[in-house]
Amino acid sequence: MKHWYTHVLILTAFTQATYSGARVLVSYRVLELGGSVALIGILTAVFSLAPLLLAVPTGRAVDRRHALAVLRSGVVLTVVAPALIAIGPGLTATTAGFVLLGFAQMLTTVAGQGIVSAMSSPRRRDRRFGGWSLAVSLGQLVGIPLAGVLAATGVGGGTTGTTVALGAMAAVALVAVPFGWLISRQDRRADSSLLEYQKRSLPSLLGERGMKPAIYSSLMVLVALDLLAAYLPVLGEQLGLSVLAVTVLLTVRTLAAIVSRLLLPTMLRYIDRKSLLISAPILSAAPMALVAVVSDQVVIGVLLAVAGFFWGVGQPLTMTWVVEIAGRSDQAAALSLRLTANRLGQVVIPAGAGVASGITGIGAVFIVTGILLACAGGTTWRSLRASTERKETSPVLAAR
Repeated sequence: MKHWYTHVLILTAFTQATYSGARVLVSYRVLELGGSVALIGILTAVFSLAPLLLAVPTGRAVDRRHALAVLRSGVVLTVVAPALIAIGPGLTATTAGFVLLGFAQMLTTVAGQGIVSAMSSPRRRDRRFGGWSLAVSLGQLVGIPLAGVLAATGVGGGTTGTTVALGAMAAVALVAVPFGWLISRQDRRADSSLLEYQKRSLPSLLGERGMKPAIYSSLMVLVALDLLAAYLPVLGEQLGLSVLAVTVLLTVRTLAAIVSRLLLPTMLRYIDRKSLLISAPILSAAPMALVAVVSDQVVIGVLLAVAGFFWGVGQPLTMTWVVEIAGRSDQAAALSLRLTANRLGQVVIPAGAGVASGITGIGAVFIVTGILLACAGGTTWRSLRASTERKETSPVLAAR
């Protein structure tokens, strides 16, 4: 395995451990500080709001061969953000640190995906995006249980001890810092291999056939993950589940994603790629919605395992889908456009979910998310079917 790819994967795993752990901890910290369920929804949206307008310019910077600078900046900020939340005295500091954490995640995500895309041949792209997504899941596998155990055992006068846990998340991110510089030492092509910059307008990119369904499919998987991380702790408290029980449930979802990403190369040999793209949102819709109507933690665990398996398949495949639609000169820009749309969804939908939960109860969050996932499956199926029909009727496309 190439050195640059190994270091990108290690860096991704440690930073994602910090993001996933800190996001769960912030929900508990808000409750500790007297915040409401609606406020958790707003903060989940705020996490995505600051990077919303900056993702595409960041992608342009990556396409201009500044990928390593972007990646290193993101890693450093990943250390600073949870430390700020940990030492901050109230909700203002929590909000500021959470915004900074969202910005840091955007930097490392855009740069990491851009480097993987530019340095991989088309035939290796699915596998390498799968490896990158696997590193994300492994990070979550470490970050969520670590955060949960430390929070449950921390000293907090009878409340969840989030301060020590958030400090630990900063320490985990600190381990990733050297790998941002090792990428440069081991393979300087990480910047120089990015193609000559050719700026295309955002409407042009977004107007490419299939781009909107690809982005919507990706968006809904990420929004579902965000809402699950934010609201499962709240649902758990209503059901009388402990912090550790909720942590186990989230870990089950992560383990299922890891299994699917490990199996992805094998699945691609035996299952049509388009079928896998369609299955990701549509077969996770019912399990997500059913979480709202069951109370047994074992059943919830099974539902999350099913949803997590299909989410694990969808994310790397939608990355390749977006890159193929955009063309070689706008790979990072297209990935950042995908991320921008994801962030927009992560702003609007969680905020609406927070309001809905305050009116109709926490179960509405999971039901609405399930419906939106089903809609994403439908648009993906329609787009891919139309693409197949165009190739069959076009002599030029059919000959490719």
